[in-house]
Amino acid sequence: MSQDLATFQLVPLGNNEYRMDFGFPRIPKVVEGIQKLVQHVTKQLLTTPGTHRSDPSMGAGLKRLLRKPVGFLEIEDVYSQLQLSIAQTEDQIQLSQEGEELPSDERLSTINVVEVNLDEETAEWILVLEILSESGLSRVIDVTNLLKVD
Repeated sequence: MSQDLATFQLVPLGNNEYRMDFGFPRIPKVVEGIQKLVQHVTKQLLTTPGTHRSDPSMGAGLKRLLRKPVGFLEIEDVYSQLQLSIAQTEDQIQLSQEGEELPSDERLSTINVVEVNLDEETAEWILVLEILSESGLSRVIDVTNLLKVD
């Protein structure tokens, strides 16, 4: 079984809610269980389609999708594309996990959109997701900070 190092930090906000921050912890640590699943899902959501070497179809490209809109007319289009991208990423991850021996808390059951809003003052997107494992463990994560990283 492969080991993954933490590349995102889950910052607890309370009530099973976390904010995702990009960056390695001071002391490198191996992630496992639900945290490993959250990291894997987050990486796939941020990956731009066409950039994954072994599978160019992987990735949702959220940073590109949730760019600052040119006008408020495109907001509904962004909502629809976001739902589609998350559903496709969920399918891609589930297919990639088929045949792998993984603990149930590292297997994806579903990705739910908890909140998606455009902050009218800053014109920045707010995105909160729930990642549910097959074991029933879940994490509600705010990925807003990751959308700002260049």
